[in-house]
Amino acid sequence: MEWKRRVLVVEDDPLIRALISESLVNANFDVDHSPDAIQAKQILNRVDADAAVIDINLGQGPSGVQLGQWIHRTMPHIALIFLTKHPDPRSAGLNSWELPPGSSMLSKDRIANLGALVHELESTLRSSPAVTRHDLHASGPLSRITKTQFEILRLTAHGLTNAAIAAQRKTTERAVEQRLQAVYQALDIPINPDVNPRAQAIRIFFESGGITGPPPSLS
Repeated sequence: MEWKRRVLVVEDDPLIRALISESLVNANFDVDHSPDAIQAKQILNRVDADAAVIDINLGQGPSGVQLGQWIHRTMPHIALIFLTKHPDPRSAGLNSWELPPGSSMLSKDRIANLGALVHELESTLRSSPAVTRHDLHASGPLSRITKTQFEILRLTAHGLTNAAIAAQRKTTERAVEQRLQAVYQALDIPINPDVNPRAQAIRIFFESGGITGPPPSLS
């Protein structure tokens, strides 16, 4: 029998899961698939997979990143590709240190071109385990703010007051307010007594795909 490399597809959207699975079968891979991390672990404990293609947001239960970290710890030979709908890694709530070494990230916009996924999978299977790669780039309104401004806006979207944000970041309320004023300017929020700039900034944050991530500790 012809030997084929085996890939696990973990995606909670059944249509996207079927699309990815079909494209990989057509590219001569053996494919298993799962809608969540729990079932994915069960599959990996009984099959010898070469790679896993994982949506970072799997809905309820463990995230795709948590699943990828578990795979890296227990089965480090498996190549990992993470899928995300967010064009900016910061909007996806990700830092590079959260992703296992040697993994790749691919925007879901690119899987419409099925060849892009196969190319990324082949590249990840060949890449050095010390290198983490992604094809994401900062874009949209949030690309105009700095990393610090993004974090303060994220905490604002979480509902924290300036005082709480200052305590969280070990800075002053005035510094937080200055950062937020810079955010409003970068996001082209007009100075208008009829407009609440804080509410407008939060609206832009969510419309641009920003997610708040885990609740910050207030202790």
